[in-house]
Amino acid sequence: MAPTVLIVTEPTDVHSDAVVRELGRRDVPVFRLHTQDFPRDIAVSIEIDAEGVRGEIVTPHRSVRLGDIGCVWYRRPQAVTLDPSIAPEAVEFAQVQAEQTIRTLCSVLDTPWVTCTPNQLEIAEIKALQLSRARAAGFAIPATLITNSPQRATGFRQSLAMTRCAVKPVAARMVKQQGSFLPPITQILPIDHPLESVALAPLIFEAYVEKSFELRCVVVGREVFPVRIDSQRLENTRIDWRAAWSNELTKDENRYEVYELPEHVTRSIYRLMDSFGIRFASMDLIVSPAGEVVFLDLNPNGQWLWLEKALGLPIASSLAEMLIALSRPAAVSQ
Repeated sequence: MAPTVLIVTEPTDVHSDAVVRELGRRDVPVFRLHTQDFPRDIAVSIEIDAEGVRGEIVTPHRSVRLGDIGCVWYRRPQAVTLDPSIAPEAVEFAQVQAEQTIRTLCSVLDTPWVTCTPNQLEIAEIKALQLSRARAAGFAIPATLITNSPQRATGFRQSLAMTRCAVKPVAARMVKQQGSFLPPITQILPIDHPLESVALAPLIFEAYVEKSFELRCVVVGREVFPVRIDSQRLENTRIDWRAAWSNELTKDENRYEVYELPEHVTRSIYRLMDSFGIRFASMDLIVSPAGEVVFLDLNPNGQWLWLEKALGLPIASSLAEMLIALSRPAAVSQ
């Protein structure tokens, strides 16, 4: 029997659903671990002795031995959920134990990871490191300052002269708004906006790059799916095309088209991915009016399904094929 693909995610993850369907067409067994159900409805056992490491994951519907897992996709894990019967004074203790058990499980799985391990994921999400490595990989990057100093922020804004200053959060976490989760939107900093509040929470200040259009490049191993985004066609997406999410304009398929990357940009993408040791990312680039390709950021677990639907790109199929290619019997005892 083929090794099992373990997908660490949550129940409403439609991206995982799409890949699971592709794996099902290829008769590959899949086990979904929804971390938000642990430890309330899921049992994890890890046994270590002279013979090595072995164990199992058990849900109300099925189980899998760690030795049967051939590959892991650490897709969209959520916070653990404790049983409400736990005494208030024991909640913090139980929370720490549950979180550490999930980390332990991920650490002992001696199998390939389709995107990256949790540790690699955390490192690859660091904006300053992305910019530094993107520059080393051959990309142009915008001048950037991360600070909680109002004086430094003011000086940076003044140094840009006639160039506009963009501002964005250091950690790009989804924001809940009117029942939906939306990405934090990049904004232009007004020239006279007071910056004293920066002392309360650091921000990213960035030289705004004027755009001809934008690129979302979905990278799966050595396959790159570049999509041109006509962000300048609509007024509310000129600064940040993700503003379209709030108005469901991502369904406007005329905004997207498949794009052919210059070979040197593809090589830079490979070098950047390799520098983080990751096999998957959604990467955002800008093409300036002068034709220069400028790196903005990458998300090692970024979204892509809406582009597959809009343009017929075989991204889910490509991910499934990579999972199968990476799968092998784990070096964990049975």
